Amino acid sequence: YQPPVVSVWDEEMETLIANSSISQIDSTIPRYVEDDEFNPFIMEVFNTGFTSDSFRIDVLERSKAIIQVYDNDTGQRILEDDDDGTFHTDALDRHNTQTIRLAIKPSGDRSDPDTGTIRLEVASMNNSSLKTIVEFTIQRTFGIRAEISQDCDGVPLGFIETDDCTSTSMRVRIINSLSDNSGVASSWLIINPASLSENTDRNQAYGIWSYNIIDSAGANAPKVTLGPGDFVELYMTIEMTSQVIEGNHTIYLRVKEDVSTEDEDARYFDLAITLNVKADDPLLELVQVTSNRGLSPGDEYAYQIKVKNKGNSPQTVLLSAEVDEQGWSVDVEGPSGSPLVEIGPFEEVTFRIRVSAPSDANNGDRVPVVVKASPFATDQAWPEEFTAELSLVMVVDISSIIDLLVNEVTHPRGSTWIVLGVAVLLVFAGVQSRLSRQRVAAQMALLDALSNEMQAEPSIEVESTPIIETPDEDAFDDDIELV
Repeated sequence: YQPPVVSVWDEEMETLIANSSISQIDSTIPRYVEDDEFNPFIMEVFNTGFTSDSFRIDVLERSKAIIQVYDNDTGQRILEDDDDGTFHTDALDRHNTQTIRLAIKPSGDRSDPDTGTIRLEVASMNNSSLKTIVEFTIQRTFGIRAEISQDCDGVPLGFIETDDCTSTSMRVRIINSLSDNSGVASSWLIINPASLSENTDRNQAYGIWSYNIIDSAGANAPKVTLGPGDFVELYMTIEMTSQVIEGNHTIYLRVKEDVSTEDEDARYFDLAITLNVKADDPLLELVQVTSNRGLSPGDEYAYQIKVKNKGNSPQTVLLSAEVDEQGWSVDVEGPSGSPLVEIGPFEEVTFRIRVSAPSDANNGDRVPVVVKASPFATDQAWPEEFTAELSLVMVVDISSIIDLLVNEVTHPRGSTWIVLGVAVLLVFAGVQSRLSRQRVAAQMALLDALSNEMQAEPSIEVESTPIIETPDEDAFDDDIELV
């Protein structure tokens, strides 16, 4: 015995809806089921075992739908087994297929969701552990349907990669699915997605997107008229706002029966259109919140800074700060104390940096502090160009004159030494100049005193003693001797 292979098709067996051996089939694509009718689907059960086997079909999920099971070859209805409540098939030879017809009638309660999941389990009657599960999605309709017949990026229709399209445009086909032969046409309103609560209740931004719906002639198409089996094609373009979060965005275009009053039972159809928006590259910005202030030597001051995520996807951001001046320090504190922060798309986070000035800092010192916010990912390294930077200038300010003088004396800088040297030279020169002036003044005073003293002293006449010449006796003696 082996688990069976199970396939589900549409009634004409042209469209494969589900297959237990093909995982690529999207089970969320809606399959239309008309309200108040049993809608046929074909299910094939293939016995992969090497011996004859019978299978048990169990409905795991029905979304309030009524499901009937028939042998498609004989048309005989297969009723639920009284013992286990499942549908039993006949014995099936090895490597043979049995065709089952499923008749599905959606919920008749208008308050129930129009879409729902049908999940079926097919298990071997001889070994219940050998089982296969298939599922698909149904959507209830009320005589009107709509589908995307063409969009800007091709298949799958109705799922649009916005980055691949210069314009988010599509062609919508609206079909009157009634099968009666009355030939009576009915009018249908095309409800703009911006005014549909099913859209705005999920995301208010969908209400401010721009939707343009026109017919083949280029005229606005708020209403169409269709007879049974008729269809019409309209053209719709969607313009999103500038800030759209990454991911899938599903909006609904409603086609509603045009009735004179607000009839809760008015027929309608909601066409789902999914727009896939890819993630932008990181776009971060740093903004200073706390104003600058002067720092005293040895002081610590906290600055508040905002980091903004301007991108459309969540970002893990690494915060850092650096200062090159010796003796200065800076620390970063995120909201939780960690430098790693999580920021949602188009959101911001406030964090703090603590700057400490050294005790030997001088008045007027200007020290730059660089704050950085870098996108952080374990599986990708972002280039430096995606890092946001903010430069702050810390200024040392000593307001007290006494503290300023003490600071300059205890921690003199080069300019202070120069000023002191010049001051000493000036003082020395001043002292020397004063001493010189004092000496000159003293000398001048002495000279003045002497001059005054000389002018004040009286004049004294000195009598001259007459000179009396005495004859030289020896000379006469010499004369006598000669005689």
